[in-house]
Amino acid sequence: MGAKVPRNFRLLEELEKGEKGLGAEACSYGLADGDDLMMSNWNGTILGPPHSAHENRIYSVNIHCGEQYPDVPPTIQFVSRVNLPCVDQKTGKVDPSKLPCLANWKRDFTMETILIELRRECGKFSRAVTFKQQQQQQQHHPAAAVHHHHHHHPIKGTLRSIVRWRFDKDRDILSPPQVANGLAAGYGFLDLLRSCTAGSTQSLVRLTETLESMSTRAEETATRRAKFASSWKPPPAHHRRRLEHFRKIKDPANYEHDPSDPRIFHHPAPLTSIKSGVRKVPNLIVTQGIPVLKYPGPQPVLINRVIKNKVKWGVKKFNQHKMLEDLRDIAECEDEWDDIVRNRHGVDKRGREGEEKWVQSIREADSHLERRLAEQMKKNTELSGKFHEIVLAERELKEKERREARHQRRMARKKRAVEESGAVETTTIPAQGEHKSPDHGKTR
Repeated sequence: MGAKVPRNFRLLEELEKGEKGLGAEACSYGLADGDDLMMSNWNGTILGPPHSAHENRIYSVNIHCGEQYPDVPPTIQFVSRVNLPCVDQKTGKVDPSKLPCLANWKRDFTMETILIELRRECGKFSRAVTFKQQQQQQQHHPAAAVHHHHHHHPIKGTLRSIVRWRFDKDRDILSPPQVANGLAAGYGFLDLLRSCTAGSTQSLVRLTETLESMSTRAEETATRRAKFASSWKPPPAHHRRRLEHFRKIKDPANYEHDPSDPRIFHHPAPLTSIKSGVRKVPNLIVTQGIPVLKYPGPQPVLINRVIKNKVKWGVKKFNQHKMLEDLRDIAECEDEWDDIVRNRHGVDKRGREGEEKWVQSIREADSHLERRLAEQMKKNTELSGKFHEIVLAERELKEKERREARHQRRMARKKRAVEESGAVETTTIPAQGEHKSPDHGKTR
């Protein structure tokens, strides 16, 4: 387990990020009191999400980071009144059990993470409220005005099912344009229902046409699906092998493997298990110190993703190393300040005599980081050696199979030549018998 970044360094990093505005534009945070040496009390603001009931509103929150932060999440309290399920309407405090990032708190989470999560909750709750309002509005629709013979027409249930189905389908949409278009269509339909309630003939005709068009499209879709189902034929025999291969690719169970014994180390595979029947020799490529076996043909997307993630990991560790170097100067100043406070005022901020200093903690974290990088480089070197052995084994087996295939072709040609020569002899023997006719040997 690596050394943890101390609380003060973590808060200093968040303070710098908040003052420079390097985080999300929809939220901001900073110290409530610039003279607070413990950096415990913070102020935060959240800009209401667009296309919702909270649009163009700014909500203020108080954040308190305790002594155990960031191992323990901070406490959040709204100063502005807001209607959210996770907020107590009397005190404004956020219930940690009802906010996902607080309920599943991790040390890597920050105050910015909490503010963004609260803003996301504002958008979700606003869409849910809009759905209930539209559902209540469509319940008051006069079904008798659309159908004159039955006062309780099933169109009411149809409208309810359409609205619920549409909201359930679009529940996870987070794109602002899509949310705006969906809300505009929903409010437009509400206006249409209100006009129908007021007895507008034009609105009733429009509503009837809308429902008829939806019914027609549903019938066309059902007819098209039935037609496709009736015209379906089983695949031919020469396509079954390819379809079986596709099913094998889609099955997640075929991708399960033991990390201690990867499948690549089982290569070279026997020729009978190769789908194409032709062995392809891979090439060993090393990019950014990461070894990769590249087989002929299009490069799989998964390889690019793995290489990208590994490169990102290396860049992240390098940035952490640079950050620790910058924090080393701050740690030295902290140690000097602790010495001054202890010598002049008799206050030991480290608690116990002989406890590690700030610089020592930074050095331990940096050394742990260097060990992880060295271990990763060692793993990459060992992996390169194993991949090189696989390439050599594949080449030898490819050459052996090529010689065997050439020998089989030579033997097949000889066999055909022998068969053809035997066929020629069988055809020439009857001709010789015909030459020895009964008149052979008679004199003129």
